[in-house]
Amino acid sequence: MTEKVTILYFIQLPPPVHGVSSINEFVYNNKLINENINKHLLEIKFSNDITELRKTNLLKIRLFFKLLLQLDRTLKQIDPDYVYFSIMPVGKGFWRDLLFVRQIRKRGVRLIYHLHNRGIEQRSGNFILRKLYRYVFHDSIVIHLSEKLLTQEILSLKLETIQTVVVPNGVPRINFRSYENQDPSTRLLFISNLFPAKGIFELLHIMNDLQKEQAGFRLRIAGTFWRSKYRVKMKGMIDRFGLNEVISLEGPVYGDEKWKLYQDADVLIFPSQFKEECFPLVVLEAMQFGLPVIASRIGAIPEIVEHGVHGLLIHPADRAGFVKAIKEIISQKDQMQKMGLAARKKYLERYTETHLENNLRNLYDHYLTHLR
Repeated sequence: MTEKVTILYFIQLPPPVHGVSSINEFVYNNKLINENINKHLLEIKFSNDITELRKTNLLKIRLFFKLLLQLDRTLKQIDPDYVYFSIMPVGKGFWRDLLFVRQIRKRGVRLIYHLHNRGIEQRSGNFILRKLYRYVFHDSIVIHLSEKLLTQEILSLKLETIQTVVVPNGVPRINFRSYENQDPSTRLLFISNLFPAKGIFELLHIMNDLQKEQAGFRLRIAGTFWRSKYRVKMKGMIDRFGLNEVISLEGPVYGDEKWKLYQDADVLIFPSQFKEECFPLVVLEAMQFGLPVIASRIGAIPEIVEHGVHGLLIHPADRAGFVKAIKEIISQKDQMQKMGLAARKKYLERYTETHLENNLRNLYDHYLTHLR
């Protein structure tokens, strides 16, 4: 009988809900991925609310040291073969996670990293950071979402004792009924956690410029504001630009409420300028509902959306380019529908949750020694 592999999942889970915690939850709970795996969970939890993310306070510092001790005890108790860890590779989170990695490596446990952020390439030009990245990733299994980013971020570190694999994100397949839009307006949708780097204020400038040249559109903005001041500023800009008739703020949406927003939309707008943007789930969700995507040419988005086929890609700083792209979509309804159908087809071929679970199970079968 084959000995079971023991994996400690050292991960963030919802709440708060964001891309990393959602994928972690899916991987940990999936029966196929974890078939014949002796799995254990140690949850990373510094807050329950999205508004507390990326804030440092005394409570979080205490929770960090408590978690560091819990990690050491858990490693002693279960003696895992692997620790599955979605490390934060940049910012303050990297320095925190570096101490977790040190604790795991002291126990001689091999790490499986599932990377959901980017920024290593830019920072590894620094001699000290490059040394630290080489320490973190040596003799590990690295799962990345993008072939291009894997090459830029990880393979550029030139580590020999590393195994790498590309596993794109996947999102659930939702049964929905398409119907003819009786509203002559083109229904635009922006959905994301709401903070400046996601392009939320730039989006309002784009809409302001667009309304001066183009009628017949509406925009729904859905998501949770990371800070209350962002909500205040956004509402002030909507008032100042006279956009109250064409923009509605939907607040945070989940489950069926979120899926209905996609079903009631014609186009996803995603002008993100987020330096860590990698493989946004909202793009995949929009594609599965047959929406063309107008998005920033950033991260792995160009691998998901082919310009002119599944949508239109614009440089994140090109406000006029976004305005032109939206005008083009509005004026060419047949082209909009054609792009939407192509987007759904690509989603079905590559980005369902079934693809994600099969890809990760294949990775486990191939790389985890006791399963061979």
